[in-house]
Amino acid sequence: MNIGFFTTVTLFLTLMGFIKTSLSREHIIYGKNNLIDYYQIKDTLPEIKEWSRSISAMVSKEALQKVGPSYIVKKSNHDPDELPFCQPMTSLEKDFSLRQKLSECTAFLIGPGILATARHCVEEESLCQENLWVFDFKLEKKDQAFKTFPENNVFECERILSEEHSILDYAIIKLKTVPLKRKPMKIRPFKAEDISGHPNLLVMGHPLGHPLKISLQSTLRKSSHPLFFEFESDTFKGNSGSPVINFDRGFVEGILFSGERDFIYKDHCKKIKYCDPGSCRGERAIKINQIPQIYQWIQ
Repeated sequence: MNIGFFTTVTLFLTLMGFIKTSLSREHIIYGKNNLIDYYQIKDTLPEIKEWSRSISAMVSKEALQKVGPSYIVKKSNHDPDELPFCQPMTSLEKDFSLRQKLSECTAFLIGPGILATARHCVEEESLCQENLWVFDFKLEKKDQAFKTFPENNVFECERILSEEHSILDYAIIKLKTVPLKRKPMKIRPFKAEDISGHPNLLVMGHPLGHPLKISLQSTLRKSSHPLFFEFESDTFKGNSGSPVINFDRGFVEGILFSGERDFIYKDHCKKIKYCDPGSCRGERAIKINQIPQIYQWIQ
């Protein structure tokens, strides 16, 4: 028997099982809620405000209509079968229940007109074409409602640049036009050491399809796996494709693709699931320096 071949096959099946299990789960709150909106970012943290300009929401073309120099919001991304939050609601549940829900996934700029996201968000080329990529879907003030987006915030997919990977859940997307005055995010250097220690992590994205939220004080759990790292962060479905940012170093460490389930379901309602730090499964991100193709597009 060829031992090398057997080992390779075993590793492949193990990784596939890992991903299949991970993708069946979503995300969660760990300990105290650390989610904030864009308008809550302190002026002493200008880098977070700058990074937010590189974050894009994946919004169905059915939700927006081009009229003159703007895109009008036609409808929200609402599932009629979705259960409401149970009473009494927590402050975060109230916030989610009141906010507009437009997007399905999150992406971020890695080069001029080049986005990175999770592959399960755009499993087929047609899904990329059926959606728009919207920047600045974020609350400038607490009670802001989005009725329109300027056309220079909304972009169409030209094509998916990356081939579907048998293991890694990522996609690289080329937009038809290049967003102006938006800097691509810095990426961990390709040959640098892996993430380790106790980095100050944060995640930016669109939880449950709502306006941008930032998950502060995210913490690394384990990085021993060659392709992924596990961490704790207050994220939800809709955060798939979000960048996991090393705040201390100022670059992206990974692409969020899976985690714990969002909710605990009861008979006719749901509650956000909370976990004590160190418990539950944790969130998972692809180590971005394990995606060589990304480095063809970064600047």
